[in-house]
Amino acid sequence: MDTTIRLNTRLVGNMSKALYMPAAEIVAATGMNRSTWYRIVESPHILTVQQLLVIANTLHIPARRFFSTDGADVIGKREDYVAEPYQECYYDADMLQSTVESRPDLSWQQAAEATGVTRDNLRLSLLGITRHTPVIRFLKACQAWEMDPFTVLIDPNPEPPKPEGRRDRRDYQGLRAEIDALRKDVRSLGEAVDGLKRMYEELQKAHAALARRVSVNFENVNGSHISIAADGLERPDPDK
Repeated sequence: MDTTIRLNTRLVGNMSKALYMPAAEIVAATGMNRSTWYRIVESPHILTVQQLLVIANTLHIPARRFFSTDGADVIGKREDYVAEPYQECYYDADMLQSTVESRPDLSWQQAAEATGVTRDNLRLSLLGITRHTPVIRFLKACQAWEMDPFTVLIDPNPEPPKPEGRRDRRDYQGLRAEIDALRKDVRSLGEAVDGLKRMYEELQKAHAALARRVSVNFENVNGSHISIAADGLERPDPDK
């Protein structure tokens, strides 16, 4: 199963819809510049860690709830995101620096190659010195280091519930199997119906042939009298 942590860009781009909040209200609550907010909505991948934390802490949305781990970017309901009580989330740059420096298997150059940013610029960005750390860049660096992003992006709130209507990937696999089985059943039923139609048509043809060959004539002559005539047989004379 794919456990890569991704930013739920669909949620970020549809925050007003998910929270039932007008964009103007979100802008007022977060203190963001209106044009900045609309740029984020139009291009969620530009969201920075700093901006994410502002949104999280002012709207009481635990940081983890901005991410997905199964590749399915879904939008739940307001109660799937807003948490009460809420504990403030934060970015622990000191933890990141100490972790990278204390492990010989990790290097800034390693993450720089994965993110396409120079070593120095990446270091300044991820340590929060430039105050501009794109979430996507942060996640790519963590992936290169095989590091859990939430050891640095600290979210002390309880794990988020699974949004209503969201299914585990195994559930989808089970549904696909059920659908395939139903399709096979439908094909089998179709073949059975076709067989019955052929049998019905053959019976109709046999009935028509029999009707042509045999005629039954009911006559009432001095009581009930039945005479049967078949092709090639002489009809009996009722007077004899």
